[in-house]
Amino acid sequence: MEQSSTPRSPIPSKEDLTTLLKAVLNLPDFALDGLDMDAAYDEMEATPDTIQPQALPRLYQLETTSRCNLECPFCPRTIDLIKHPYRDMDAVMPLEQFELVLDKMPWLKSLELFHFGEPFMHRDLEKYIAACKQRGIYVVIASNLLPATPEKLDRAFAAGLDFLVMDVDSLDAERYAGMRVKGNLPTLRKRVVDILSRPRSERPYCVAQTIMLDGKPEYTEEEFIAWTGGLRAEEVRYKFLDSFRDTVTHKSGLGPDDLCREAFYGFTVHVNGNVVPCDRDWAGENVMGNIFEQSVEEIWSGEKFNAFRAAMKSKEKPAMCRKCTEGKLVNLRSQPMIQVNMFKGAEVYHT
Repeated sequence: MEQSSTPRSPIPSKEDLTTLLKAVLNLPDFALDGLDMDAAYDEMEATPDTIQPQALPRLYQLETTSRCNLECPFCPRTIDLIKHPYRDMDAVMPLEQFELVLDKMPWLKSLELFHFGEPFMHRDLEKYIAACKQRGIYVVIASNLLPATPEKLDRAFAAGLDFLVMDVDSLDAERYAGMRVKGNLPTLRKRVVDILSRPRSERPYCVAQTIMLDGKPEYTEEEFIAWTGGLRAEEVRYKFLDSFRDTVTHKSGLGPDDLCREAFYGFTVHVNGNVVPCDRDWAGENVMGNIFEQSVEEIWSGEKFNAFRAAMKSKEKPAMCRKCTEGKLVNLRSQPMIQVNMFKGAEVYHT
């Protein structure tokens, strides 16, 4: 294959990579400690000419339910999903189907149990968490917490939930109401206080996160602690991108010589079993197959996925990817224990 002559930004040496990742990527310490630096280097160094699909794909997000209790104006669910006839937005994945997916991918190390639904809208979420833990899978969820009654939290935490992102977008009731339509800030505060009042040994690693709709933090860590009555989360985080409203620092989508690595490392599964190349394909524009009906190998090495990856390696990127503002991010998909929701918000770009 003829090598591309397009100039590329220099890649740090392997000796410098650890320092770069720890300084810029800003992962929690426990996540940084387990990084495979050789794999991370290969991921960052990859070009359209050199990248190859991994032998065993990751599973980024597994959508247990497509239901949500809110109608947030920035969310594609509110904007687009309810209009799409091919996405049932009131569905639940049966437990036996969920376990079928896990058993088809016994190499999984971590997983996010949501996509564009609210995980605590699932009546039996703890059973899905337990199924993951029985297989040694680290479980991450992000939640607006409003449906998370104390009883649901008890069951989820007892089942072994590892990492919880709490969507606390503002401490101001009016601003919160504008971001989380149908939300209730006093109820959210009760949920957060309930969670953070528990001993650390009896709850997951907790992150309080805001989306930064105006490009600046909604509150400081000190203000958050005051709001909770003195309780601390492991992190107070300001999510560095708001791709739904196109306010990423690097606003352009993928150009002809760019490369998004997602489709070479894994995929996301919708509630109906449809496999899509990444967790930004919320509408199912690029369905690669159905994991309920096909083997992982059939899908991962199938004609549709190979064609999608070929388009990603070409000058003419897939239509969805040409408008995606996140494709240039290095998300460490090479690391089986790192999920995107573990990132605090620093940016690492490679073009």
